[in-house]
Amino acid sequence: MAYSAGDEAIERWWQSYEHDEFVALREIDEWRFRYRRDFAPDRSGCIALSDSVRRESVVKPVQKNVDVPVRNFEYVGHGGVTNPNKCGRFVGWGGCLMHDPIWAYKILNSCDSPKCSCCYRPWASRLAHSVEPRLVAASKVLGDIEHVVISLRKEDWDLSYEQMKDKCFQLLKSCSIHSGYMMLHSKSFGKYRPHFHVMCWIGAVGGAERCRRCGGGHCYPCDGVYGQIYRSDAESGYLIKVLPKRITVGGTLYYEAEHCTIDYSKRRFHVGVWFGSVACSNFCRLGVDVEKRGVQCPECHSDCGPIEYAGSRDFVLDKDSPDFAKSSREPLKDNGEISWVVKDMSKSFKKGAGSEERYL
Repeated sequence: MAYSAGDEAIERWWQSYEHDEFVALREIDEWRFRYRRDFAPDRSGCIALSDSVRRESVVKPVQKNVDVPVRNFEYVGHGGVTNPNKCGRFVGWGGCLMHDPIWAYKILNSCDSPKCSCCYRPWASRLAHSVEPRLVAASKVLGDIEHVVISLRKEDWDLSYEQMKDKCFQLLKSCSIHSGYMMLHSKSFGKYRPHFHVMCWIGAVGGAERCRRCGGGHCYPCDGVYGQIYRSDAESGYLIKVLPKRITVGGTLYYEAEHCTIDYSKRRFHVGVWFGSVACSNFCRLGVDVEKRGVQCPECHSDCGPIEYAGSRDFVLDKDSPDFAKSSREPLKDNGEISWVVKDMSKSFKKGAGSEERYL
């Protein structure tokens, strides 16, 4: 077997350690951690310096647009308060009266804007509650939902938002990831490192569970999702990683939305993007119904509704107070009398034209 110049250099490097493999492996790990974007195994299994940073990507090249750089993106909640007289103000109670003590939570007014420093967390919660039912409904047909992160190579950091999405769509498709919901994070620990978090489905044989249960060691030539990702990383310079299985889909969506980045120069900016078979134009073809759920009681798991307090106790309603609690368990009766009742949501009627009745 003929040895190349690179193989001879590796052989001399290995002999210099006198077969002290622990020292050698430790140095390899340090190199891998420090230069993980530049080092990749070639198809023969030898460790070599990848030229992926210096050659074109596997996807079609795009022209950089310096007029609309993604560097202008900023974390959500970094704008001013939309309306100081309304944002975060107490407007009522909600909860469940099926047991004693009851479970009650305070309803606060929100402008539903990711820019508002007071309402961006309620906005993230509403986003998670709107996206999760659609993902759960599609999982009945597509399988388990996975959490994937794709990081851009440094040469593409100045691309526009649309160009970043197009390149990431192509790379995800090359790794058997065809459908999902993608969200931009242009910063990591305060530094500019653009990457996308994707809640998606993996179409490779066996999915991600096959690679999680595998002992490893020969991932690069394998047809599993990890092998496809490793080959894509070496060819494109991008980093794609499948994270561990999610405990709750809604919790993951809320956490990612709470510190995502948006373009403050646009009045309305779509934080997340649907793609593939779950996109707006393709979702109806799956033949599944989206079941939207309201707030559920943590004890009996029944749907909560609007309630009222008819007692005389005082509650801390100021959101900025250190004693403020969003939800709590309260006794159903005060001094032997029922103090919590279901809120009367009926509205008065008015006679309209003809014999119709309509709400005011």
